[in-house]
Amino acid sequence: MTLRWRLTLLYSGLSGVLLALTFILTYIGVQNTLRGAFENDLLNARKQAIEIMQGSTNYIPTAENWNGFSRDAYGQVVQYNASSFVANEFLQLSQPTSSRNSNLVFKDADIVVSPEAWQQVERRGEYRGNGFLSASKEPVQVWVIRFETIQTGGLSIIPIILVAKSFTDINNVLETLQRALFFVALIGIIVAGFASYFAAKSALSPITSVRDAAAAIGGRNLNLRVPEQGTRDEVDDLAKTLNAMLERLESSFETQRRFTADASHELRTPVTAIAGHASYLIRRTNPNETQKESLEAITNLSTRLGRLIGDLLDLARADAGFGVEHAPTNLMSLAEDVHLEVVAIAGNTEIELLGDSSLKAQLDPNRVRQVIRNLVQNALKAGSSQITVEIAKEDNLARVSVQDNGSGIAAEHLSKLFDRFYRVDTSRDRAAGGSGLGLSIVKWIVEAHNGSIAVSSEIGVGTRFDVRFPIGENIVPSIISQTNK
Repeated sequence: MTLRWRLTLLYSGLSGVLLALTFILTYIGVQNTLRGAFENDLLNARKQAIEIMQGSTNYIPTAENWNGFSRDAYGQVVQYNASSFVANEFLQLSQPTSSRNSNLVFKDADIVVSPEAWQQVERRGEYRGNGFLSASKEPVQVWVIRFETIQTGGLSIIPIILVAKSFTDINNVLETLQRALFFVALIGIIVAGFASYFAAKSALSPITSVRDAAAAIGGRNLNLRVPEQGTRDEVDDLAKTLNAMLERLESSFETQRRFTADASHELRTPVTAIAGHASYLIRRTNPNETQKESLEAITNLSTRLGRLIGDLLDLARADAGFGVEHAPTNLMSLAEDVHLEVVAIAGNTEIELLGDSSLKAQLDPNRVRQVIRNLVQNALKAGSSQITVEIAKEDNLARVSVQDNGSGIAAEHLSKLFDRFYRVDTSRDRAAGGSGLGLSIVKWIVEAHNGSIAVSSEIGVGTRFDVRFPIGENIVPSIISQTNK
């Protein structure tokens, strides 16, 4: 997961947590406010009902007495026969007198409480708790109050009032509030997510520009620098640090390049002289077999060292940014030149030239000849018995393919094949005089022509290199097939 997405998730999560805490506190606050108002309304209804009862004759209120009673509450008056008032049997007691205002009881329903509530009324004279309306089963908060027993009509009457208030309105408001807060929170999190994404993108854009600039810097363009923002923040410090590091690398690399070039120049003359003197002694002094073997070894090692020095000089030129010349070049002619150069050392290996004999491109003939030579020589070192060099045109590109049937290259080596001094088989390359620089030089020459090189290989089957150059002009193809040993 990228840093941008991690920051987006982090900021969105924090926003979500803050919104959730805010909405939870809001919900609790509204809930407490509504419940506080509910309690006040119930207390006021209780107080009003008691006043009505106390102002009534023998605790028997009339409908007129209840006209001013709170319309938000339910009220009910029940009078029990005290002679039949037995604990735990209140629901079965007779009700000789029951005065109830129909406007104050929902659908003229009774306010119902549990038997345990009636037991508490008997013991304490009052009950506060839950109940419901008999008709609708609507839950209500109930206050049951028992008054002193009175004597009327020869009976002992126990007046009781029940005052109730419904939870429905509060529950509806809280449910609506829950839904509203949920959707607001959801929308808030989505908006916070988008805002966090674009904020992270904006904050990281300087880092992205530094990354892109740093990715474009290689060994051949160490003179480039990453952009400094001038903002005096951490990103600006990072850019300055990278530029300082690049300056040190450029200085070190330039010192190394100059040393390589100078050392190669200085070594070339004595090495050439050593090879010349050894050849002269072989030809002119009639050495014995032991001396001749030593002189031939000196000659071979000098030749190998001369090739290595030449490769190092080529790489020094590449690092220095030296370009290549461009002239109309016949690719088949270059392949034929290489064939003539290597045929003497090819042994029984069959080298076949195929393709367009008149295909030309704007190339440096000496450098492209070096590319073909290196690829063919690598195929010979791989123990190939058949090498095919094909020249062909693909769209506006000239393709040079070198296919062999050698031992092949394992897949894990292919990505490093063009690295300097990298050798797939170290022992074999040393025996064959390889230095691990040939393919690095090939890649440099190809890229200097704005071309590309690709390799594919299979163990036991062979290896194929495909080099493509911009063609630069249209040539009528003439297909030939030439085979030589």
